[in-house]
Amino acid sequence: MQDSTRAAALAKLAELGVKADPTATSPAEVTVTVSDKEPVYAGGDVERVLVGNAHLTYREEKGGQLLHAFAEVGDTVLLTSAQAKRLDGLKVTVTKAQAKKLADAPAEATPAATPEGTTAKTDDELKAMNAGELVAHVNQNPEDKVRVRALEGQREQPRTTVLKATSPDGDDADEELDDEE
Repeated sequence: MQDSTRAAALAKLAELGVKADPTATSPAEVTVTVSDKEPVYAGGDVERVLVGNAHLTYREEKGGQLLHAFAEVGDTVLLTSAQAKRLDGLKVTVTKAQAKKLADAPAEATPAATPEGTTAKTDDELKAMNAGELVAHVNQNPEDKVRVRALEGQREQPRTTVLKATSPDGDDADEELDDEE
């Protein structure tokens, strides 16, 4: 069976610590040095510190022209509350207090050094989740995509919704059908 072979390969990658996106880093793995430069305006007044690369676009108030804010990791950016919520969810921004914790944390980051609301799940915790919870977890934690897929492949009857949510980009067998609807 091709699925069991693939699941075994994914499990092996997960054991080796390979992430779904090998270039991705979690905020806990980032050394944050908060810049002393002026905050970069990106459409709002909510202060956040960049801990990952982000495409910062916003519309100017008059005229609605789309603008791009250029900021680097460590820069303070001024976002709208909606932008801040989205970027916090993507784990590319943190509050100044969280950035200070990350900067003060030892090199071997501990779970306490991660932004509020993020926790690493054990394999047992992931196995205990129902399909809906796993899909939500993978959407919020894409770095766990390979591991969740490998664990799902170990089940007697892998759940289609979980396999679809954890499929590598472009590997969706139903994609053509989705486009036709």
